[in-house]
Amino acid sequence: SKVGSQNAPVKTPGKTPGGTLSAFRKLDVDVQYPKTLEGLKKVATDYPKTPSGFDARVLLGGLYLDHGHPEKAIEWYSSAVAQAPDLYLKLLTLQTLGTAYENAKKTNEAIQIYRQIVDSGQESLKGEALSAMARGYEIQNDWTQALQTYESIISEMAGTPHAKTEELLKSRLP
Repeated sequence: SKVGSQNAPVKTPGKTPGGTLSAFRKLDVDVQYPKTLEGLKKVATDYPKTPSGFDARVLLGGLYLDHGHPEKAIEWYSSAVAQAPDLYLKLLTLQTLGTAYENAKKTNEAIQIYRQIVDSGQESLKGEALSAMARGYEIQNDWTQALQTYESIISEMAGTPHAKTEELLKSRLP
């Protein structure tokens, strides 16, 4: 059913890999939200090395990603990564950049991004990044790498929800 105006995001039934049932309508963000984009782009350009400039880049990436334009999202998230005010925000932005690459069907690039997160040593983001890498290997039909990645998660994160989920995902590999 529609939410709000004709141009608003809608709830669309359809199971996603994460099990959620909502999705955004693909729309031309540049046409539908010109004033919003103009304002965000102005902040991103005029204040590039400030938290506001960073936030504007992330918001732009999110608008494009949520409405079916992962290539444009990649541009804005890449720019945000370069201007992130600290390591943790950089890593979080890398995570969304990886998602944008996945949505653009650029699996190799997504895996490389997730590898950066894993290699950063930030334990709180490691499980999600490894899971995304395993998913990428599956998309590439690289069952050996997918299996090794799932086993790594299971052994390194034993007893966590990540390990339990990955055990299930590992069991369905060919």
